[in-house]
Amino acid sequence: ANYANLAIMSVPHSRTVIVVLAILVFVQDILLAIFYADKIGTNNDFFNKFLLLGYEESRNDTEMIPIVENKLTLWNQSSPSLAQEAETPQDTVQNLRELTFNDLILGEHISSGSCNIAIEVKLPDWWHQQQKVLQQKNQLPSYFPVDENTDLVVKIAVFPDWGDLEMRALRKLHADKDLAEKHKIMPFTWGAETFDNPFYEGGDGKETPQRELPKQLTKVRMKLVGRKAISALVVPNLDSLGQMYGMGKLKTLEELHRFMRSLFETLEYANSVGVNNFDMTGDNLRVDKNGTAILIDWNRMHVEDEDIYMGAGGSPIIPPEGFFKEVPVVKNDGSGETIMKRVKQTSVGSYDIWSVGIRFANILFQPCYWVYPGSGNKKYSLKEIIRSTGRNTEILVNKEGDKSDLATLVGLDSEEVAQTPFRLPICHGTEMPCKPCSAKSFPVLDSNGTQMRDKALDLLEKMMHIAPQDRPTAKELLEHPFLN
Repeated sequence: ANYANLAIMSVPHSRTVIVVLAILVFVQDILLAIFYADKIGTNNDFFNKFLLLGYEESRNDTEMIPIVENKLTLWNQSSPSLAQEAETPQDTVQNLRELTFNDLILGEHISSGSCNIAIEVKLPDWWHQQQKVLQQKNQLPSYFPVDENTDLVVKIAVFPDWGDLEMRALRKLHADKDLAEKHKIMPFTWGAETFDNPFYEGGDGKETPQRELPKQLTKVRMKLVGRKAISALVVPNLDSLGQMYGMGKLKTLEELHRFMRSLFETLEYANSVGVNNFDMTGDNLRVDKNGTAILIDWNRMHVEDEDIYMGAGGSPIIPPEGFFKEVPVVKNDGSGETIMKRVKQTSVGSYDIWSVGIRFANILFQPCYWVYPGSGNKKYSLKEIIRSTGRNTEILVNKEGDKSDLATLVGLDSEEVAQTPFRLPICHGTEMPCKPCSAKSFPVLDSNGTQMRDKALDLLEKMMHIAPQDRPTAKELLEHPFLN
């Protein structure tokens, strides 16, 4: 640009001179590219990238680490450590090397679920060195600092859409780092949304995988090699976050208060940024050493107006509106005719409130359900739940205001059900035939008098509304007398 301006000033209207000078500048840039390419001993691929895409590091050698020279970050495979960093005009580290799944050093298989496989993982030395420079400059992109001794796992999502959802949720939840830390939101170091599975062997098992599966991962071999795409997330070892939630963990009223308050506070924060959990299983709900509730899985996040059907109606934590993909809705044209419509999420937190209610009942009665959890028959399960919990059974189906009566759908009279008082869970334990829950036995509350029991049951009743629009929000429940 300077040469062109000089040419215009010196020889007005001389396009030829401008073109010639522009060519000279371009040749100068090529010579500079050759100089730097030769200087770090790279290949033609590097040279092509320099010309076509601007300066970019060559990543052929996994041991290459950055040094800074002439205010450019170069990758030098012969340097044993980071050279002293020169200041750049923006005081930022240039051309950071991006961590990829293939850089991860995999260890032992930890656990597997319906969606995730957790595997021990170490991060490469060059990444730790890069992080130290970033930390010094207060530019650390990770959500929590780690060093070579941090106990990490990689969560591989064999259904990559769910992995993508979890990363989307965690990024929203970590937008405010202080609030994320306060509410014990699971931190993560690195994540990659849907990418080609390097272990994929093809449908016929004959395709050559890009990466050999470590021998110690034989337990998860079939789960991994058949998936064309996966997603992955590096997080702290889940056991380090807290003990797995389970019956009998909370033995005093104080412990119960702390657990429930922290759980509602986490959900209030999550709901405020448009995130819900949708998967409050016993495996995903932990208790830390201080008695604080921690949710360690967010891969089922839904947003308003998305289909709410989960395909597992009958599971206790799934609320009635999640049992069916479509429900009958009366048309608005006055004809009285019904049509089938998909059930959408109409509020961010109502699904989770039902799940918390189930967990609360388990704590009180250790355990207890309104229906045997393994029944598998959706209509039977929903019928028993409606009979026990009573009250309004007309659910809001979508944002357009369509409604559907679930009592009628399972063969019950909605007016009769509306007059039915809320009843305690009817099924104790997980064996059939199940034993009735005792209205006189509260393992956690026995020593705290009938007034506290009444408050606990009132909190439970408020969470267990059939209609999602009738359930209080997490913020409202934090004001409940039982927690205050």
